Amino acid sequence: MSKRHLLGFVAFSLLLAGCYHAGGGLAPATTTSEGETHMHFDEENGKENTVVYTDAGFSPSAITVQAGTAVTFVNESSGVMWVASAVHPTHQNLRGFDQLKSTGHGTSYSYTFTQAGEWKYHDHRSPGETGTVVVQ
Repeated sequence: MSKRHLLGFVAFSLLLAGCYHAGGGLAPATTTSEGETHMHFDEENGKENTVVYTDAGFSPSAITVQAGTAVTFVNESSGVMWVASAVHPTHQNLRGFDQLKSTGHGTSYSYTFTQAGEWKYHDHRSPGETGTVVVQ
């Protein structure tokens, strides 16, 4: 890629980022630990399906979604996050709902809930940090 194209790409990216942040009402994009960007927005309820992990735990600690909805867990803590289904340490309550590894600040993990029920989860690295996803 030539310098001219690279500079143009960088300028366009900065412009796009500025427009995104100025919009305020848009659903935020999240970046997975693999570097993929995903946007999750519940059009029916008009809200994001995002749970934020901070040094104080998961927020909100409970979220209700419709079956087939992806929920994104974003790590804004100063440490690592490993979202996994209850019960610690086996994660067998909802097979497949397991991040499978720890990821650092700024990363996220998304899981699409297809089965109705009340699904408890925790941070595998800090099992006392818990939450619940209710799927209708």
